[in-house]
Amino acid sequence: MMPDILTRVHFFLEKEDILRASRCKADMVFRGHTIQLYQDLESIKMCRRQDFEIFMDKLRELNIHYQWGHPFALLFSWQEIHCAFYSLEEAKLLLGLESAVEDKNPSTSHLPNQEVLRPAWTGMKPNRSARRQNEEDS
Repeated sequence: MMPDILTRVHFFLEKEDILRASRCKADMVFRGHTIQLYQDLESIKMCRRQDFEIFMDKLRELNIHYQWGHPFALLFSWQEIHCAFYSLEEAKLLLGLESAVEDKNPSTSHLPNQEVLRPAWTGMKPNRSARRQNEEDS
């Protein structure tokens, strides 16, 4: 998965020209990857992304790459299982961090101990192709 790239075009008219041109062209491909252009990120979306920081840290700790989906989702894959967080509640439930996000004050908020931090998706079975590949490797 290619990462999201945020850019700021200084001049408004140039930005509008780029967005208009992107809407006219069917697919933009760069080095074999399809590129999609979106309008400015709203400040509300930026705040929501900041709220997900604890979950991004947990995914990084587990060496799981993630990316942002549009209009708003945190997307990642684990052992060929595709997952998405669309809300803080989903992320808390799936990562087992229910008590970690209750209080946003850094001096009073805390993470539960490590045994509680076992992500819920680790109990899922990989899909058939992943199981078949594991059997072939054995």
